[in-house]
Amino acid sequence: MNWTQKDQEQFSKLGITTEQVENQIHSFQTGFPAAALNRAATIGDGILQFTESEQSNFSTAFQTKAASFSIKKFIPASGAASRMFKHLFAALHGDKSALSEAFFQNLNSFAFYDELAQELSKKSTSIDSASEEDILDTLLNAPMNYGKKPKALISFHRDADGVRFALEEHFLEGANYAVGKNGICHLHFTVSPEHLSLVETQCNELKKKYEAKFNLIYEVSFSNQSAATNTIAVTLENEPYRQPDGNLLFRPGGHGALIQNLNELDADVLFVKNIDNVCVPSEQEETWKWKQVLAGFLLHVSELTKQFIENETASAKASLIALGLPPDLSNEDFKEAVNRPIRVCGMVKNQGEPGGGPFWVNSKSGHPTLQVVEKAQIDTTQNSQTEILSNATHFNPVDLVCYTKDHKGNSFNLMEYVDPQTGFIAEKSVNGEAVKALELPGLWNGAMAEWLTFFVEVPLATFNPVKTVNDLLKPMHQAFEKVEK
Repeated sequence: MNWTQKDQEQFSKLGITTEQVENQIHSFQTGFPAAALNRAATIGDGILQFTESEQSNFSTAFQTKAASFSIKKFIPASGAASRMFKHLFAALHGDKSALSEAFFQNLNSFAFYDELAQELSKKSTSIDSASEEDILDTLLNAPMNYGKKPKALISFHRDADGVRFALEEHFLEGANYAVGKNGICHLHFTVSPEHLSLVETQCNELKKKYEAKFNLIYEVSFSNQSAATNTIAVTLENEPYRQPDGNLLFRPGGHGALIQNLNELDADVLFVKNIDNVCVPSEQEETWKWKQVLAGFLLHVSELTKQFIENETASAKASLIALGLPPDLSNEDFKEAVNRPIRVCGMVKNQGEPGGGPFWVNSKSGHPTLQVVEKAQIDTTQNSQTEILSNATHFNPVDLVCYTKDHKGNSFNLMEYVDPQTGFIAEKSVNGEAVKALELPGLWNGAMAEWLTFFVEVPLATFNPVKTVNDLLKPMHQAFEKVEK
């Protein structure tokens, strides 16, 4: 394409090459191939279900070994909370709904109720007599600005000690399953640049609070989604979209871009969990337990792969085959199959939540592999694929434990295990015009497509996302009893 000097300067500033941009435009033109579903992963066929004895053994094994490993918890927290309040923004502009009515009917049940009442009182208005418009304007815009704050700093819960941000629950969780060598709990948050200062300040306060409470050391680090992972937007005719000032439009490449952030972390065991998937302290023990179960199983698998790669141990190979690996590979091919990053993914029974699920997908190797597949990746015009989709029993709650070191203790380059053919194309609106946006292979979808993957059923109690503010009315966000470690 004929790029101007100004275009080239824009590429350089972002850290993107001309070749990358042209490859992205090619992807818009050709699209991405649909996932070739082989069958749904189910209990006994791709999804492991542990007995109580196995749960206890894996949990105990991890607790025993944790102090020998470097452990980090990786929390994607880049997004603003604006989507949480989408129906309230609509109500502010006159478009009321059942969701907005439920919000007002239960207003005093939200953790931010007292703050809202205080801010309204500063305007000489009682929250009991304030109009719905005043309440929404105060909450979403100045002075509370909940429509612009990061989700990490939204008041999710409250207890006898006061209000708890989503951020705080990750400190408490970390103390109960993510403490490794030298008594260190390392939390890593991906944060947007405009929110970094606020999040960092709050983390410093929480660090002091929980270090004193639990007598451990917190190391907290942050990263931004690199501008070099932004992708160009195009018109519906697949031509580069230009803004009124003539500049090309680049958009964030989605959560799949975070594989670069994950790749830069040096740790033996990595827990991955979204910022909004938390519950009140009194309900967290089930989550702590299952994180340890998954991590114990992860260490078990990593030891089996080490034994086979180094010594071709027959029993290790047999154990891995029993866990779902192909039985008909030569020893050399089997080594290649297991010598890669490992992820253990918790899966919950499908309750109709939007999002990806676990499937066996046909691969280039000829052997179906376990993958997390989004509905957008499935060709629903094909009856065979629709039937497989209808047979799905479980849902991906983004509950991952990862081992990213090889058998010698060296870090894998995670960028080598991404399937670039698993991106997404979505239609967006910019300046009132329809444009097409490109999202990179999702962090737990295509970005980990070539990992050694295991799915484990976990209880629904471990999955408590907050996609809309009304989700905070659910029981797992409303029990206020205190809990000690």
